[in-house]
Amino acid sequence: MSEINNPFAWAEKAEEDFTLAKSALRRRKPLVTGTCFHAQQCAEKYMKALLVSRKAGFPMIHDLLLLNNLCSNAGVFLEIEAKLLNTLTDYAFERVTLVKNQHLLMRKRQSKLQN
Repeated sequence: MSEINNPFAWAEKAEEDFTLAKSALRRRKPLVTGTCFHAQQCAEKYMKALLVSRKAGFPMIHDLLLLNNLCSNAGVFLEIEAKLLNTLTDYAFERVTLVKNQHLLMRKRQSKLQN
């Protein structure tokens, strides 16, 4: 994101993820995993917007529990159960792991073709 220090830019991206989550859930056959992924992204980006608005630094992570703790340290107290934050976080890590594994598989295939 080019406007990393703009809380409104973070909120705008969060709203996009919220719209995508709703859209995936409203399908005739709901896309539950995609919905959860975009819900996680929405929560992450809103938390980062709050942190930016408080001029609080944060690492580029997807861990909602850690971001929630950083928000608390910055004086923003979100009443969200840790279990729910961890459940949503799992969807981000699942997606990242899937993409990394697909990338590794493609590299292996390319390597075999070249040999």
